[in-house]
Amino acid sequence: MGRRCTYGNPHIWLDPLNTKDMAANIELGLAAVDPAHKEQYEANLKRYEARIDEALFGAELVKEVGGKMLTRLARQDRLAKWLEEKGLTAKLGGWLAQAAPLQGRSVVTYHKSWIYFASRFGLAIPVEIEEKPGIPPSARHRDAVVALMKQQGVHTVLEEVFYDQGAADYLAAQTGAHEVIVPIDVGEEAG
Repeated sequence: MGRRCTYGNPHIWLDPLNTKDMAANIELGLAAVDPAHKEQYEANLKRYEARIDEALFGAELVKEVGGKMLTRLARQDRLAKWLEEKGLTAKLGGWLAQAAPLQGRSVVTYHKSWIYFASRFGLAIPVEIEEKPGIPPSARHRDAVVALMKQQGVHTVLEEVFYDQGAADYLAAQTGAHEVIVPIDVGEEAG
C-alpha cells in the first residue's frame, strides 16, 4: 500500500519530507506497471530518500542517527527537542541548519503556497496578500495587510516569480519590508 500525502493545499512538495512520500508513490506506480524493473525503482527511491535526508539534516547527523529516525522526529515536530536531549544539536546540518536563523520569523506570502515550507523550516505566515486564492487583493485587503505587518513587525514579503509584483512592491514601500521573489519549482527562469 502506498504512502499518502495530505489532501487540500497542493503545494506539498515545498516540504522536502513530503517529496519522499511523492517519490515512494511514483516508485509504487512504476513498479506496478513495470515489474521487471521493480528493483531498479526501489534502489532509485532509496538513493533519492538518502539525498533528501542528507540535504535536510546534514550527512553527519544522518550517518549517526539515520534518516528514518530523523524524518519521524521532524514529522512529529520533536526533532529540535530530541537533538537537544541527546546532545546532538550541533550536528544538525543541511537545510535545517541553514534555516535555523529564520526560526519564528514572520513572512507575508502572496498565495497559500508556502504553508508546508513554513511549517518545516519554522516560519510563521500571519496573512497572505491574496484575500482569496486566485483573486488579486483588493485595495482594502492590501491596506489591512500593511496594518498587520506594521503591528506585528513583519519585515519580509515572500512571493513566487509568476505573480504580479505590484502588491508586494506596495507592501514593501509602505512597511520597509524586504521582498523575496523566488521560483516555486525547479527549472530555468529567465533573469
